[in-house]
Amino acid sequence: MNKKKLLIFSVVTLVLIVFLEFLFILKWWFSYFPHIGIFFHITGGIAFSAGVFAWFYGDLSDIKKIIQFIFVSGSAAIAAIGWECVEWILGAVRNRRFQGIGVDNTMEDLFLSMAGGVIFGLFLMLQKKNNSKILTVKSILPEQILVICSSFLILAGIVFLEFYFLEEQLFEQYPDIGIGFHFLGGFFVTVVTYYMFIKNLSELKWFLLILFLTGTVALAAVGWEGFEWTLGRLTGKFYQVSIDNTMLDLVTGLAGGIIAWPFVLLRNFFFCKR
Repeated sequence: MNKKKLLIFSVVTLVLIVFLEFLFILKWWFSYFPHIGIFFHITGGIAFSAGVFAWFYGDLSDIKKIIQFIFVSGSAAIAAIGWECVEWILGAVRNRRFQGIGVDNTMEDLFLSMAGGVIFGLFLMLQKKNNSKILTVKSILPEQILVICSSFLILAGIVFLEFYFLEEQLFEQYPDIGIGFHFLGGFFVTVVTYYMFIKNLSELKWFLLILFLTGTVALAAVGWEGFEWTLGRLTGKFYQVSIDNTMLDLVTGLAGGIIAWPFVLLRNFFFCKR
């Protein structure tokens, strides 16, 4: 794989897509070509994940393919949330709608961009087998079991409380508690992901470890919002109050993951052999 050509392709493609996206929005051309956004977002997801892989090729080329797959898919999810945040903020500043009508357009864009990352991840999975490094990590089986099990229990509790509050309409009485749910969700997704893949992640450079974990939180955040969106369409109930609510949930989930960074980095520093 020629990383230089891949990087050039990614940068040129992303610049072109961003230019065309804003041109279509400002000129209202999406009303004439309503489905071209599908191409923009899928291609953008492929280009961004390919660019990230090419940029860090020297560090990522020898790790296990499942880690490569999650890494590039998560990178596309981060980019998808970032792009929707840009449109959301611009819409608020300029008092103009950049995200279509309702939540549907935003969720479709998130899914399509993530799909682009998944497509490139599958492409990497099909490449010639790499020489994965054998990492040396101190014995941590009891710690892994304890942290993974407790984290999954907490996440299950958060999911239960989220649906309980929705069904009983308790969010009207406690409107800010959802921030805590999503914040804690992002935190524990980061922790459980690190411990599940610790033998493969322990010797990654710190910024790649952070990017990988943040990508998994982005995947989980989009996945959760997608679950609520799909369930709402199937049942006719409103699990996503507004686009503002959805965007805040995504950002809060990422914030929870960011707060977990020091814990993970200290865990890596003190317990893993270098």
